[in-house]
Amino acid sequence: MNKINVIDLDKTLIPFDSFRYLLLAYLKDKNFLTIVSLYVFAREIRLVKSEAFKRQCLIHLRKDKQYQKMINDLLGKIISATRHEIMNMINSETDQETINVLVSASPIDYVGLVAMELGWQWLASDLVNGQFIHCHGQKKKELVLLHYPSEKFEYNFAISDSVSDLPLLEMFKRHKLII
Repeated sequence: MNKINVIDLDKTLIPFDSFRYLLLAYLKDKNFLTIVSLYVFAREIRLVKSEAFKRQCLIHLRKDKQYQKMINDLLGKIISATRHEIMNMINSETDQETINVLVSASPIDYVGLVAMELGWQWLASDLVNGQFIHCHGQKKKELVLLHYPSEKFEYNFAISDSVSDLPLLEMFKRHKLII
């Protein structure tokens, strides 16, 4: 039976919120008001919930002709910002029978690239047939159980910075909540 380790991306593997970084990079290059800037404002004043905010921003970002360049730039930033102490912790929990899975509420567009760069698997937020799958909180747990059922996998180690991930973390033999 393979073991799995689950690793959160934002503020865990890296010290910042990658989606926020992507949005700021996008808005920095715009000289006028965009639909994304309106959603950012609406989210800041709590008119829009996180899930709807991410869904709408992702729809509009994916339409931008510079989106792939922004993703590639962000990938480099994430890889260079990877926390060595977290990687050491993960490596100490990893052997030849362990699958590391990057699980993030951030978009699959770059979470998958980060995971591939690290030689890991991934679960992330995505738009599938117009439906937004928000890989956050309880949904993270559901997705791990769906893709890595306990009948086939031993839940070895999990790490996250978010209390909303506690239901997921508590499924694992060892876990760490970074506060």
